[in-house]
Amino acid sequence: MSNADGLMISCVIPTYNREELVVRALESVFAQTRQPDEIVIVDDGSTDRTEEALREYADRVRYVRQENAGGGAARNTGVENATGDWIAFLDSDDLWIDDHVERIAAAIQATSGRANYYFDDMIRPSGESEVMLWELAEFSIDGAYEFTDDATEWVMLPRQPLMLQSAVFHRRRYLDSGGLDESLVRRHDTHLFFKLGLGQSACAVAGPGSRFTADDDTGQRLTEAFNPKSQVYWESTTRLYREMLAFAVGRADNALPELKRRVANSHWRLARIAWANRRMPSAIREAFASIAAQPARFLERLSGQA
Repeated sequence: MSNADGLMISCVIPTYNREELVVRALESVFAQTRQPDEIVIVDDGSTDRTEEALREYADRVRYVRQENAGGGAARNTGVENATGDWIAFLDSDDLWIDDHVERIAAAIQATSGRANYYFDDMIRPSGESEVMLWELAEFSIDGAYEFTDDATEWVMLPRQPLMLQSAVFHRRRYLDSGGLDESLVRRHDTHLFFKLGLGQSACAVAGPGSRFTADDDTGQRLTEAFNPKSQVYWESTTRLYREMLAFAVGRADNALPELKRRVANSHWRLARIAWANRRMPSAIREAFASIAAQPARFLERLSGQA
């Protein structure tokens, strides 16, 4: 049964070997001032006591288990099993702020659900203090929410102000887009925000919706395993921007020059990594791919301007 606002919002939490952290995340869902109408936890093949830890909540949570396939696949499984019209994601090692769902639901109502996704801010750790994601991204809105028919400018910011943990997606549009690309090791979330934001609608909602934690000591964070200095990161980034360059044609033509620049930069980073590891054929191949993507960018590098 839906809440008084008439919306059906499903919470989807993917998890893997986080028997204690997933319970903590779940408690932050139970603390919401506007409860989601359904909670789906997808266990991505945990080998610890995750299933046993969640039995206590069997009457309030739908538990789905699958063979280990990664976070993107687990989230997609959760969306497929959910029954709500709207999907609110939360990672099993992060937390929701208690009025997150309430504020997002109010914005959905106020805009008649026209946006592909709604998102609010995130509190992130920074040394011994905390910082807001929107501040880092130099993003802000006026009022309680801001709707746009074309979110190209938002998703094209040098740092996106969007995170899955603070976002709520229209389920049918998510599925129609293909959902998260499970073959992308990194940046599948960025890929999704691009697919549903380039030349399409989105809505930003004022206030923090989630808290990104830094106390997961299981070594599972892909952001740590494949950081921006790694080859895997730049391989994922190159594919992301190449696909979005093709996707943007006719949808967000104003983004094409910047996407070409990002494709060229990604290939150049791969060329530098290959060169440093003395893989000369790969370095040459990636360098030529960078030149082909944006010849002017290569000339700038040669002249020392970039």
